[in-house]
Amino acid sequence: MKNCLRNFFLMALLLLAAGMNARAQLNFIAGAGYNYQYAPLEQLNYAIKRFNETRSDLSAAMPVISSLNGPEITAGLGGASLAVLFTYSNFRAERSGSWTENGEKKTKTLRMLSSQYALSFGKMPGVGNTFAFGMGVELSLLKTGYFVDDGNRVFNQVSEHLALGASPYIQLYLGLSEHLYFYIKPSYTLDGFFRDFYPVNEALNPLTAPQDKLTYAHEGRYNRGGVFAGLVYAIGR
Repeated sequence: MKNCLRNFFLMALLLLAAGMNARAQLNFIAGAGYNYQYAPLEQLNYAIKRFNETRSDLSAAMPVISSLNGPEITAGLGGASLAVLFTYSNFRAERSGSWTENGEKKTKTLRMLSSQYALSFGKMPGVGNTFAFGMGVELSLLKTGYFVDDGNRVFNQVSEHLALGASPYIQLYLGLSEHLYFYIKPSYTLDGFFRDFYPVNEALNPLTAPQDKLTYAHEGRYNRGGVFAGLVYAIGR
């Protein structure tokens, strides 16, 4: 994975350099905003649904997880009409369910924490322009940890996944001033590998998970659609 990120970064820099007319056109870009991602997460939600199905005295069902959202920061280099950007995003989702067992109320909580590192290559406004619409490509590494609390507010990590994805995207820049732009980027990420969600099912449903393993495939991809919106500032324009 490290070699893939390094090779992609070198390729993007070469393409950026080839698209520039002069070194003076190189600008530093920084920005921040919010990232929303939608993912079916069928295998993860299977474990949540089994939690709700197998408790006869369920008092509060555990909601499924179908989206992640969180802040994103970005920085990079831009030429006359091209940009290479590195972004970091942080996501968090938490779901709880309660039931009664032998007259005692019990609760379990599932927490999902993700960090995404991404490198993108795409279009940006040329010098003096206040609008740009184009397409680009992004290579991302998503690190996700799954934690379960059995009611004592102590979260134990039960699984961790690394998802390496490639994302085609479209992007829109709107100039707010000479240097400041509103930036929106819809994208769709294709995960390159399968992930095993069985440890999450086992942590949520220790009594039924072994039988589930015989009848249900717990491996799945982390494909997801998303949109980022925020502000970027081009220093040197």
